[in-house]
Formats: sequence, structure tokens, C-alpha cells
Amino acid sequence: AMNDRFAFTDSSQRVAHGLLAIAEGDLTLDAPASSEGEIEINQQELSSMLALSRQSVNRSLKNLERQGLITVGYNRMRINDLSGLRDFTSPG
Repeated sequence: AMNDRFAFTDSSQRVAHGLLAIAEGDLTLDAPASSEGEIEINQQELSSMLALSRQSVNRSLKNLERQGLITVGYNRMRINDLSGLRDFTSPG
């Protein structure tokens, strides 16, 4: 189901969709997103969840980070701009 949901988007959009789904509670993890937008997940877990290579996830996260949408830390990601991340995932 997860793969079908992201089948027609590029890897950065798939990663952004995945982070949004976690932050908004559509996907549950052992440690849900905090109210400050921090998600406890590493790149390998995210890549497995989205059926992408870890390298592809890494490039996508760097892209999102360059745009100021997220900050990547050790075993965690912080969403800096939730509405910007939503806009990034919107088609067109």
C-alpha cells in the first residue's frame, strides 16, 4: 500500500510524502513525531519504508534540507516547514 501511494513521484517527493505521513500520524512508528516536528527515524528505516535505496533517500533528504524544509540529525529528522513540505509534495 505504501509503495502504491508514492509510485508516481520522484524520490524527493516520496521522501517528503513519507515524512508528512509520519508527522501527521498517517504512518505510525515506535516513536511518533513530537509536537516540535521531530521524527525519530534513521535513513535506513525510511528507505525500507519507502522502498528506495538508502543513497536515494540520503540525496532526497539533502535536497529537502537545502530548501530549508527539514533538518537531518543523527537518527532523527526535524520538519522545519510543514506547509512548505506539503507544497513540495503537491503535483504541478
